[in-house]
Amino acid sequence: MVTFRLETIKVSKRIEVKPGDQYGRWTVLRELSAWRSPKSGKRYRMVECCCDCGTVRELTLESICRATAPSQSCGCLQRESAAKAGHANRTHGDTHSPTYSSWSMMKQRCYNKNDVAFVDYGGRNIQVCERWRDSFEAFLADMGERPSLLHSIDRYPDKDGNYEPGNCRWATSVQQNRNRRSNVLLSFRGETMCISEWAERVGLPRKTLEKRLNCHGFTVEEALTLPLRARRASQ
Repeated sequence: MVTFRLETIKVSKRIEVKPGDQYGRWTVLRELSAWRSPKSGKRYRMVECCCDCGTVRELTLESICRATAPSQSCGCLQRESAAKAGHANRTHGDTHSPTYSSWSMMKQRCYNKNDVAFVDYGGRNIQVCERWRDSFEAFLADMGERPSLLHSIDRYPDKDGNYEPGNCRWATSVQQNRNRRSNVLLSFRGETMCISEWAERVGLPRKTLEKRLNCHGFTVEEALTLPLRARRASQ
């Protein structure tokens, strides 16, 4: 993978969390010791929360605070919606849901050598974290419901990383295609995206950006900021 990078400085603000804070149906009871991913070494802040239904779970703070598709409940919200629609299942109510299917297939491609996708996942030592491997409830709490049948689970931002909190999202096929290992990534003004995404952002054809970078020697800034018919300044 060829990556063009510009130096950037990112400043993150620590999320303040205290007992009694509410996120969806979750109420924070206390903050726990951080959980560290065995593979990436990344640390995740953990909190003990109580759902409105009385269920108590240990969750990543990111899972309940994320900007998109946060964990809203222990799963009771989905079960209530299913019951109202007349489709509630036995046991935990999710064994035939799209979310459960995604969780099950995720494990199959990582651990079942007979799965057609095993070579690209388990064969590359892609694993499911301990928190999710044997607990659909933990997976549901961290990821939330699958937004639609057009979404599937995507390892992001580290395409070579494990399935774990902080490295997964619900993504459409377009988003997943843009997260392929073969994509060329461009970093500019604090953002990193593939060429197709940048082309949409700046309003230029993708092939124009590729030619500017690969054939005409444009810098990333020049390729992304010069008008369509502008030529690179002579050096």
